[in-house]
Amino acid sequence: MQKPTANELLTAIKSGKTLYVQTATHITPITLKTVTAFERVGMPILKDGKDGHLYMAQGRRYVDCHYATLIVR
Repeated sequence: MQKPTANELLTAIKSGKTLYVQTATHITPITLKTVTAFERVGMPILKDGKDGHLYMAQGRRYVDCHYATLIVR
């Protein structure tokens, strides 16, 4: 099964859903409030990498979410 793209996830978030990014030790919820805060400073919270992986902003850098579990509710 292929992971969704950043645009697909952002569309879901902007429609009122919450994205949960689950790693082995942590679950990070991403809501519309989070997306808006990152857009305000000119940095997208999610982006697609050239390698086909999904990346999530962590501070001023991006971390690979390829092996994370993504849940949209």
